[in-house]
Amino acid sequence: MSELLIFCLLTSLKVTAIHVSCREGMIFFRPRVALGVLLYRMKLRILEKPLYDCLVCMSGFWGLVFWLIDGMNYHPVEVILIVAGINALFDQVIEEKPGLQ
Repeated sequence: MSELLIFCLLTSLKVTAIHVSCREGMIFFRPRVALGVLLYRMKLRILEKPLYDCLVCMSGFWGLVFWLIDGMNYHPVEVILIVAGINALFDQVIEEKPGLQ
């Protein structure tokens, strides 16, 4: 159980790093803008949130990616849900929201 939680926490930190590094002024901001334009032209803007725009939404896509890379001995749905929960807490801290909504 503790191995699962450690894996999920590390996955959550990786997802958070991707999200934060795509903000304005960060290293992946320009590629994010270029990808956003491409997704807009292809009428696939719905993919922005799970790829880089919403920390909780990113849990599904990136959680599955990191599960495939390193965590196949855990149940993928369990990993995604735990990572989403951790990311919801991180999102509150990053966005400096006054309380959980």
